[in-house]
Amino acid sequence: MLSLLTAVALTALNVGQWENIRFSGKNAMSQMLLKTEIDQINLILNKALYNPGSGITEHDLSLANAATHTYQAPIPVGSTRRYIGLRNQASGGIVNLAPVFYEGTGLPALTQLSKASDDPLNDSVNSTNIYDIAADYLSFSDTKFYTAIQNRGGGFPTSSGFGTVYNSYMSIIANPATDPNDPDVTVWALNYMSVPLGGITPGLFKITGTGTDDLVRIGNIETQIVSGNNLLVMSCNISDLLADPDFAAWYDPAAPVFATLTLINRTTVIPFETVNQDQSPGALIHPRKIYADPVPNTTPHFEGGSFQWQDGEVFFAASYMDAEANFPLTAQLEIQNGPVYPFWPQGFDYTTPLPHRTADLTGILAEYDVGLARTVVSDDEINFEWGEWFPFTYILGLLPPGEIAVQVTGANVELSWASVTQTLLGNPVTPDLYRVEASPLPDFASYEVLGSTPQTSFSLLQDPAAGYNFYRVLALKTNS
Repeated sequence: MLSLLTAVALTALNVGQWENIRFSGKNAMSQMLLKTEIDQINLILNKALYNPGSGITEHDLSLANAATHTYQAPIPVGSTRRYIGLRNQASGGIVNLAPVFYEGTGLPALTQLSKASDDPLNDSVNSTNIYDIAADYLSFSDTKFYTAIQNRGGGFPTSSGFGTVYNSYMSIIANPATDPNDPDVTVWALNYMSVPLGGITPGLFKITGTGTDDLVRIGNIETQIVSGNNLLVMSCNISDLLADPDFAAWYDPAAPVFATLTLINRTTVIPFETVNQDQSPGALIHPRKIYADPVPNTTPHFEGGSFQWQDGEVFFAASYMDAEANFPLTAQLEIQNGPVYPFWPQGFDYTTPLPHRTADLTGILAEYDVGLARTVVSDDEINFEWGEWFPFTYILGLLPPGEIAVQVTGANVELSWASVTQTLLGNPVTPDLYRVEASPLPDFASYEVLGSTPQTSFSLLQDPAAGYNFYRVLALKTNS
């Protein structure tokens, strides 16, 4: 495919690294095709996420057009809305995750969570299962954030050593613009920790430093330990976070994004110190609803099909319209008794009429003396619309008229010639007009157009003062 896209103002869905997220209609295999532009290089992870009913699965996004950085993936759908997530990572970069939206009411199961990051095993400070992070997960609903920590085993005990050791398991939320290595950075944490003497119970905390006074509780959390999956699931209210002015100062609900990672800390009483045991790589989270709606679906159509010969290019053009803003799976120009040429979109916003055109057909398109063409379109490859045939003419040039005769009768000059019946390429043609020119010189370096006629003869009044000694007749197609 040629790069025919123009810079336009877009209203398609943009989420983090994924621009212009859009869908086709539902095809005969009960799939909707997802397309998006990802302007990143060296991608080592590029996935679409969805739950077909058995749990969230990841599927590769394949490169559809390198020139526009367009990637695509088929999404299986039924008769209701399908929520979708996206996950990618460039070499040397952090994971970007748009989690699959959670539709449930209680805490989600592992199969309903989107993986944020994997963490190497056996890398905890004490080489203990409970401190060794395996992976972390995340999801969201309209009102809550959900996180999950998976360790190597042993559960998630909050204390040991007869009350001399306390463990904390934290899902960190932070402004992605801050430096995670800054010890004074403010973060928020879903913290599974219990210190009865200190009055600390599991909750949502704002952490402004490393001291105990820098741990400020701002809300409650729900927790659940799923021993079979070595999993700790937690949730907090988004409203509790937004109620904190420091959080609300950077978090944009219209285009939400935050950084997250998992921390497991071990605090000893004697000596009193807190030591980080393990930390996950983390991810950038984009909690935006992304979904494909399979119904309703109406057949799209093209309007204004036309033939264009401009700026040194030859192409066909039309304007695509779809009531559900789906992109087409079939979009093409068909010439009657001739070839078919694909249409390429001139942008990504399918919510409004979107111009489409063929590639430049110079040197490809055959000559046509009043040919007929029509548009063909479908967004599901089940239901098609064929446009009305429209005429077009494409002639590279006509042979000059032969047997030109000039006869002077009194004050009149009578010109006549043989009909032109072929193009320069030898194809049959019927000219629309013949143009008559006159010049004082045989090379017609300068000339005057005397007039045009559809006939094969032309009469003019002789003007000795004009000094015309030579006449030329050209055959023309007015719309070629």
